[in-house]
Amino acid sequence: MVSVATAAVCHAVTQASFTHVQVSGADPGGEPLEKAIADINGDGKKDIIIGMGNAFGPGGIYWWQCPSGGPTAGSWTKHTIVASGNCYEHSQILDLNGDGKPDLICSYNSNVVWFQHPGGDGTGTWLGPNQIATGIGHEVRLADMDGDGKMDVVTSRTRNIDFQNSSTSWQIVGWGGTASGSALDGMALLDIGSGKGAINIVGATTTGLYWFRNPRETGGNARTGTWTAFKIGDHDTGGPCLATMDVNGDGRMDLVQCPNEGTQGTTGLVWWQAPADRTQLWTKHTIDTNWQAVHWIEPADMNNDGHLDFIISEQEQAHDPSGGPYTYNNDKVGIYYDDGLGNLTFQLLETTGGQNVVSADIEGDGDLDFAFANHGVFGAPHPIELYVNNIVGSGGTGGSLTGGVVGGSTSTYNLTSLGTTDWAHWNGTYVHKSSGGGKISDVTRVGAGNYGTFSETQRNVSWSDGTPTASNGDDQTYIWCNNKQNAGWTFTVPADTTTRTLNVLYGGAAGAVVQITAHLSDSSATDWTNTQTITSGTPLVGTFTYHAASASQTLLITLLKVQDATSPSVDLDAAWLTTSTSSPLMFETENLTVAAQTAGITHRTSPDSRFSNGNGTFFDSTAVGQFVTYDVPNVAIGTYDVRVGIKKWNNKAQWQCAISRLDQQGSATNVGPVVDEYDPNEVFTEVDLGLWTPGSTSDKAFKFTVTGKNASGSGFGLAFDYIKLIPQ
Repeated sequence: MVSVATAAVCHAVTQASFTHVQVSGADPGGEPLEKAIADINGDGKKDIIIGMGNAFGPGGIYWWQCPSGGPTAGSWTKHTIVASGNCYEHSQILDLNGDGKPDLICSYNSNVVWFQHPGGDGTGTWLGPNQIATGIGHEVRLADMDGDGKMDVVTSRTRNIDFQNSSTSWQIVGWGGTASGSALDGMALLDIGSGKGAINIVGATTTGLYWFRNPRETGGNARTGTWTAFKIGDHDTGGPCLATMDVNGDGRMDLVQCPNEGTQGTTGLVWWQAPADRTQLWTKHTIDTNWQAVHWIEPADMNNDGHLDFIISEQEQAHDPSGGPYTYNNDKVGIYYDDGLGNLTFQLLETTGGQNVVSADIEGDGDLDFAFANHGVFGAPHPIELYVNNIVGSGGTGGSLTGGVVGGSTSTYNLTSLGTTDWAHWNGTYVHKSSGGGKISDVTRVGAGNYGTFSETQRNVSWSDGTPTASNGDDQTYIWCNNKQNAGWTFTVPADTTTRTLNVLYGGAAGAVVQITAHLSDSSATDWTNTQTITSGTPLVGTFTYHAASASQTLLITLLKVQDATSPSVDLDAAWLTTSTSSPLMFETENLTVAAQTAGITHRTSPDSRFSNGNGTFFDSTAVGQFVTYDVPNVAIGTYDVRVGIKKWNNKAQWQCAISRLDQQGSATNVGPVVDEYDPNEVFTEVDLGLWTPGSTSDKAFKFTVTGKNASGSGFGLAFDYIKLIPQ
């Protein structure tokens, strides 16, 4: 973890898992520079739009249609918007003519133009190019800069604001002339907290980084007023890549900067912390000096925790000598996850490079996916690549974590009867179950707040099996923390593949804003967070049911006072832990009846001592859409954690599980994420599909459908060991 805020509390964050899709061949037909995502054909799934440069090939603009079964379910179909022309090198989507269809704004043949969607499924003739402004739009961004209700176009290199009168009439106004030095590439939009939004512009010259204040911020006119420049700080790059987001959670939009093209300097990836008075110099924080040739930084919440992260990619020429030779294997693509307090955790996804990342929810499942491609100018393979986010539906990868918070009671909580596995109570002393083995750890203070104890008649706990205090019939004392934002405590409980339930008794003084977060140490499930304002002194009870994907893990509980320093305290009273005693239901696939399958495909049983019962089943599928369905007998009504034993290997495919009653196979519902059985080595493992609640006791149909294969995989086969249902 890279800590980039001096006073921030370091929190673990969940990292998303992804399915990698190669949308096109290694050469998609040109130099893919401009990227955008939109639902072109109106089928509810988003498509990928690519503007080609003409450094090699005719150029042009094309869109790749998402398969009907989703982004991982087959081949993407290429369609043409315009068959030639030089796109350089950014585009945006906007409905300019009000017909409800996505039009394309782009930099095309050294002009900023737009192409009108033809209607229907988007395969007809696009109308354009329709002129907006002359000159190259190296970066193209959209905002209502003059407050007239119409989106305007802001570009770098030309340094124009193209004010929209209508889709056919534009007023062109330059920006950036009030800063000293020669203009450089790099541009972003900035919100300074006035309530008007991101209507200010960040740019660079040879003398430093500047932000240019929209005249509207001081009551003026954006079209006719002066855009005053304020220096942010110095830089040492030929043309910086810029993005704006609130990095450290102080409510002010900060600036993320990285070398773009040309002189790379030594700064690498940094962020600039915005002061309360934005007109003063900003404070620079170094994230990692080993970044260069980044053409676009994409802020996006990639793990659905409510905080902006950012996607970043180095171009194919990064870390190589000018003029070559170029290696194409040292160019990072990944995500910096932000915990909302300025602590960044990097997830490396590949080292083969990319340019101009764009993000969107491709399949409408509630999480953000992202696409990019190398430009190929220096000889790198340049397929269009897509990373499909699996964070929604999977709860991470392999584990499970659910939570809830309810109002507590003023009656006494008997910790001995509640905490059958362990319990702990904090009253100035760490009191815990004498036979619990300290599974619930003592608390660790977080932040520099004031800490103390207090007694209150609304807080009542008792116990008869404790240590160091053996028993207490009614203890009303608890611990509190105040006088510092983001101060509180953490503690841990054990986690492995066994399902456990933890309850936490906590609260705060009336008016306190209290946040509780649960995090699995192997990041195998999405973090669970609840933030609420306390309305009375009655405590709250947070309940977390969880298991990890592997042994020897922990569940970390973080309890914080997240409002300003002068707000009321956060309080912690007790916690208790129970362990599921229900035995899992095991169904060896070699003993199950095949209820249905794709005709003509071999389903076979094969021995291997590495399978749980010495045998496994193989479905020798050869294409996307082929399936096998197992009859899992007599499953009772209830809630189950569904797990599947599989064999991974280099010829195995990706699959989706869907479950129904055996006599209602036409109404099967997907359970869990798409599972990738590819691995370069033979691996026998278990995957967790999450919770499933059948509404009746009956035989169930477990259908496994091939949805695709890993780009490195050599086949579409499936291999199963068992189906395990763990009662909850």
